[in-house]
Amino acid sequence: MREVDEDEEFPEHPRLRLLRWLVTGLTALLVVAVITIIGLLVIKVLEIPATPRPFALPASIAAPEGEELRSATLGSDWVLLVTARPDGTEYIRIYDAASGEERQSLLVTPTPPR
Repeated sequence: MREVDEDEEFPEHPRLRLLRWLVTGLTALLVVAVITIIGLLVIKVLEIPATPRPFALPASIAAPEGEELRSATLGSDWVLLVTARPDGTEYIRIYDAASGEERQSLLVTPTPPR
């Protein structure tokens, strides 16, 4: 019986060679994809401003006399106030954030129970 030398090359089957190239190609593609995703995440995180942008508000916004402030919301260029009168009537009032002028006023009417 003939002894097989470990350094002796055996002919590689063509399908095995193809499989080896496919695995190598997919590994390279995976490495490139992971590096791309990490790079995009780093870029996105660095885009986020460290401090919020300043918001210009008027010195004061006063609700109409006799109305109580229930809530307030800030928008890009507006301030929304929900106010209530002593009788329970509620209003949504929208003010310009720069000037404090009232843009719109809406009466809130409750939906009757079914």
